[in-house]
Amino acid sequence: MVISHIQPLLLLACLFFLPALHAVDFKYCNGVGYHTFSITKMEFSPDASTITMFAFAYGPLSNLNVAVARKLGGTILPRIFYNFCKLVSCPILPGSIFVFTLPEIPEKQLAHEELMVIWSYPSEEPRTEIAMCVYFDYPTSVVSA
Repeated sequence: MVISHIQPLLLLACLFFLPALHAVDFKYCNGVGYHTFSITKMEFSPDASTITMFAFAYGPLSNLNVAVARKLGGTILPRIFYNFCKLVSCPILPGSIFVFTLPEIPEKQLAHEELMVIWSYPSEEPRTEIAMCVYFDYPTSVVSA
């Protein structure tokens, strides 16, 4: 009986003491999604310095480049580059759920802008298509906090 009274208090304490993450409303660049993997959720850290992404792999993933880019009108300006396999443990097997974080997003440079995250195959790969692309607005409420 005592435990049933403690559980709601414990949940309430967790809500107050755990740092809040800020969910990001994102869209796929092609409007429908990609055959390589899907992003199920994106969150900014409380200070907006990192983006954590939750994803599901449809096929094997390993050798990808990741770019965070500004979208200025019709022009895409890449700003930050990552090696996918330094963000996750490669290879990712089909059917896997995986989580990765894009570190060191320079929030002061990107505030009030539409951002894109683009996953592409290296130039030595025979594929030319983009593996994945999402876009979203940088959370202004996080920056001003």
